[in-house]
Amino acid sequence: MKQVKNNLKEHWINTDSFSYPLVIGRGTIKHVGHIIREKNLIRGEKVALITSQEILDCWGGDVDGSFAGTNLDLHHITIPDGENAKELDSLDEVYSELVDFGFHRDGLIVALGGGSVSDVAGFAASTYLRGVDYINVPTTLLAQIDSCLGGKTGINHEGGKNLIGAYWQPRGVIVDPDIIVALEPRQVLSGLAEAVKAGVIADEELFNYIEENFDGLADLSDNDALD
Repeated sequence: MKQVKNNLKEHWINTDSFSYPLVIGRGTIKHVGHIIREKNLIRGEKVALITSQEILDCWGGDVDGSFAGTNLDLHHITIPDGENAKELDSLDEVYSELVDFGFHRDGLIVALGGGSVSDVAGFAASTYLRGVDYINVPTTLLAQIDSCLGGKTGINHEGGKNLIGAYWQPRGVIVDPDIIVALEPRQVLSGLAEAVKAGVIADEELFNYIEENFDGLADLSDNDALD
């Protein structure tokens, strides 16, 4: 198995119940499988990749290739795009796919996508077999800043948005800054708005950096920030 390049940054997220690594580096989308192995993020061999067809078409080849030589058994489970994924019927199909795949407690769910994918995949992980491991591989700037961390999961109900959910911490998070280059400007601004909010709440230095370098961040030309 090839070794993952050594320019990755690793930060540990500490919660009351669990601590897990946040691995960040440009090009990590091509190394997901090997990072899972090297960071011991899986206890068994089966990996269920939960994503949308649109994201799979865009990044599936890179992710699939990253599992070469890992001896891990990768299976795709596709769900609808956006909020349409967060329905009970969609969740039931995820459960059925996991059963048919022979997915057990030592397997790993990989959420590849934005906030809706991490919500569905995380909630499925929190409930299937009373709880299995999952990791987040966020593909939007908003998800990289917000929903990939904290273990907040949920699906919608006719009575309200995110009415059914659980807090279930991921076993790890893998972030690739290069992914956001493919995003539309509106999606980038949405993520930056979340970063501004985080700066206002708890990080004056971050807020000042965004204020001083906003144009370069908005058009993704600020390589220092991407690195």
